[in-house]
Amino acid sequence: MLRPISNRPPVIVAVIDSGFDIAHPQLASNLWYNPAEIPADGIDNDQNGYIDDLHGFDFINQSSDLTACGPAIAQHGTHVAALIAATPNDNHAMSGILPNSQLILLRVSADGTHIDDYAAIQAYEYLTRLAQDGHPVIAANASYGGYTPYSTSEELAIRNMFRENIYLFTGAGNDNKNIDLSTNFIYPASYILPNIISVGATGPANTKATFSNYGTNHVDIAAPGVDILSAIPLERELKIVIAGNTLSAFRIDYTTFLPTQPLTAPLIDCGLGYPTDFPATTAGKIAFIQRGDITFKEKIDHAADAGAIAVIIHNNSPTNDHEIIHDQLTYTPSNPPNIPAVALTHQQAQSIIHIINNQPTAILQATLNNPENAYAKFSGTSYATPLTTAAYALLRQLSPNRSHQDSKHDLLNHGITTTPNLQNYVANSGTLNLLNAIDNDDDLIPDGWERKTFDTLEYFTPTTDRDNDGWKDYLEYYADTNPWYSLSKPNIQNYSRIQLLSFTQYDRPKLQFIAFPETTNTIQRKYDLPDSEWEDITHPIFSSGQQLELIDTKDFVAPREAYYRLKIDSNNP
Repeated sequence: MLRPISNRPPVIVAVIDSGFDIAHPQLASNLWYNPAEIPADGIDNDQNGYIDDLHGFDFINQSSDLTACGPAIAQHGTHVAALIAATPNDNHAMSGILPNSQLILLRVSADGTHIDDYAAIQAYEYLTRLAQDGHPVIAANASYGGYTPYSTSEELAIRNMFRENIYLFTGAGNDNKNIDLSTNFIYPASYILPNIISVGATGPANTKATFSNYGTNHVDIAAPGVDILSAIPLERELKIVIAGNTLSAFRIDYTTFLPTQPLTAPLIDCGLGYPTDFPATTAGKIAFIQRGDITFKEKIDHAADAGAIAVIIHNNSPTNDHEIIHDQLTYTPSNPPNIPAVALTHQQAQSIIHIINNQPTAILQATLNNPENAYAKFSGTSYATPLTTAAYALLRQLSPNRSHQDSKHDLLNHGITTTPNLQNYVANSGTLNLLNAIDNDDDLIPDGWERKTFDTLEYFTPTTDRDNDGWKDYLEYYADTNPWYSLSKPNIQNYSRIQLLSFTQYDRPKLQFIAFPETTNTIQRKYDLPDSEWEDITHPIFSSGQQLELIDTKDFVAPREAYYRLKIDSNNP
């Protein structure tokens, strides 16, 4: 049976990770498409600093080509991305939480294990720029962390994401450490920023996973993280067609995915792959290189430097043909090559070596192999995090008029199952329970709050005032007060606030604020002058609980400091 897909417009979620198999049939249809870019024209059409960034960007190779890594490097990112957005199908073993979404894919790891700090910062800045250019990115998944020193640059980049309402979901780590202790701070989870949600992992019976880091100050929520099933990169069946001969080739690990469209070019003999072995006419051709003397990585790097578009490495001896497979599976470069590379045995090479000097046309083909088997179970906060990211994104999709801060509140306070097992490990003592955060009956209130407060979803309407204190029940939900007890009343001053002050590209103050529902709000300004009075700089704005934004376009008294406040009018008591 398939779960239904929301008919709401898709939301945009970024995945910042190791690499991705963008040809995977459960991901290919859910990739974000940059409408401002013309594919493969080599021009930065939207002038955001990135050429041809159709689906995201590879910040390791500084390229829009997201195929420039092999399955080993792409495994972590593919598994994570699929948990968020894998499309459902009767032939597939799993579906993402949010299949009606668009994924921006951002590669920030060279080897699939370690995150490049500078690349991660570039990814944060890229998302901020996209949001500023009108792409409504709502969340980014960062299933990584490091016990590295505090970085002002990284914190600022994430803070700037908050200015554009982008929330960053990150793993708390897998070392069973208390990350509330300063000696155990892990970043980015340990930055104190309102748009960071740090996720721990639970195991069976909603207990803390044995490996999961913990901390009631620095871990916001937990989610299942043990034996999590998801998609992994598909194996490709590789074939080379040369002069009528079709040869099955072996993939060289840690190199670029061979595209599923045939790669056709002349084959050119490049000896052992030393820099001096490449003819001047190598550019645009497929390099045919003999194994031996130097590493596979060196051969492939030298071929790329010479302009080759792919590499075929053939074994140099009939007595060790089995080692061509062993070698390609075990070599692990720190900086992977960025062009496709495959290997042939000595016996296979002998069938074509006599025609190499004629530079015959070679066709490299890759066929996706057994997609129904391309799944694996992994454990870690890396896999708890995308479940939480997707849950938040689904809340935004179902209730787009709620403020981003309220969606975060709904997730962390109502989208959970609280348990004593997590009391000393997670801030809210809760593990993810998306059903509680969703408003299935469309009455403006998460179902979990209704069940907890009224024991039913049938006993509530938005206009009900159960304790007759002048405050409707749904307003008491917003204020976290008790709708059964008349002395428990909302304090709208605790809720309504100017949340963020920043500046536009023209240096005009930009204010974001959260306003309590059913209130009228006016932004006021004054200067640090003795005779300065508070003045209205906006017309009264009625709030239904959403996040509001205003740009101050009034004239300034320079160079004085200006102060802002929120004036609130309410018909409630």
